[in-house]
Amino acid sequence: MDNVSLSPDVKNFLQNQIAAGIYNSLSDAINANIEILIVQTSMAKKRKEVIEAEIKKGLDDAKAGRVYDGLAFMDELIKKYE
Repeated sequence: MDNVSLSPDVKNFLQNQIAAGIYNSLSDAINANIEILIVQTSMAKKRKEVIEAEIKKGLDDAKAGRVYDGLAFMDELIKKYE
């Protein structure tokens, strides 16, 4: 893994970050950006899990009859606050 090829765009991006003083070396820049990718991937996985759990709750509510007519609810809400 010591020999990694980077696209010209990626090289340019990382070199600009180094030139701006954000990172001290190419290794620092690559490691930091990969760590960001790891965090983003983890967050995306967590968001997916939360969304799937909320969908399951909604489906369970629908199966148990805990549902509301959305349009009727909005009509009631509008009448209440008019």
